[in-house]
Amino acid sequence: MSSKIHSDYLIIVSKQDQAGMNIKSFLIKRKRFDRVTTFVPEEGWPEKEYTLEKFENTLLLTLEHPQIYSDYLIDYIDTQLIIFASKHFSAAGQKALLVHTTGVWGTDISHGGRAKELALAPSLALTHSYFLIKEKQKEYDLYDYWVGLEATHHGPTALRSPAMFIETGGSEIEWNDLKACELLADVILDLISDLSSGLEETLPAMIGIGGGHYAPTFIRRLDAKKYLLGHIAPKFVHQELDNDLLRQAWDKTIATNKIFLIDKKGTKGVERRRIIEILDRLELPWTYS
Repeated sequence: MSSKIHSDYLIIVSKQDQAGMNIKSFLIKRKRFDRVTTFVPEEGWPEKEYTLEKFENTLLLTLEHPQIYSDYLIDYIDTQLIIFASKHFSAAGQKALLVHTTGVWGTDISHGGRAKELALAPSLALTHSYFLIKEKQKEYDLYDYWVGLEATHHGPTALRSPAMFIETGGSEIEWNDLKACELLADVILDLISDLSSGLEETLPAMIGIGGGHYAPTFIRRLDAKKYLLGHIAPKFVHQELDNDLLRQAWDKTIATNKIFLIDKKGTKGVERRRIIEILDRLELPWTYS
């Protein structure tokens, strides 16, 4: 294969991810993706088979291992946006259609990524896909699914292109709900079409600090169309936040205008004061949510 996987947009699915493979089947049903190549790994890649398919300005890469462990692709991907189509697991079994970006706030890399490293967060694409899911929810009459987002978590983190996950979950039942998977395939294709046509960035992006993993405070701000979605650091990672991580959250939220949005009730006072001191020292703007 060539030294680069080059395209305007890149969708990545895994054969170990049933939801992703179901989404892939609908992508191929909607558009004629032509097989580009089946190739063996480059040096340093997991010893599995890889397939690459193309439709117009979009490539579809199929892995045989989990997408969260794909940092090894760092030197091979050249694209404007990486979209991981994936399953979501919820211990409570909550039916959900979700978007989020990736990053590791601490040192636990058991779920991919590199320690204390954040990926590039495509704020416009994240926000637009969230609202596309809400629109499609009406069209598909899938009101038993919760449409939401997650805080920044898991890998990959090292890829040099903005990356986002679009997921359905939270159990094997939802991963095989073909209606939900078809909805997300349509969202992905509409997102790519709209980005290709030129979406305007009219709002600042929020970099969320505080609250829980499913970020209810920031969802409300998103629904009110006050902000675009950037990185979110939930309260359980606040002890990890330092100069470098807060600077990364700023630099790696892709937006012309942006601001740190602090969930005052969702952040312990001692951590809130410490984080604000760092932001002030770094001269990064912030406000309360």
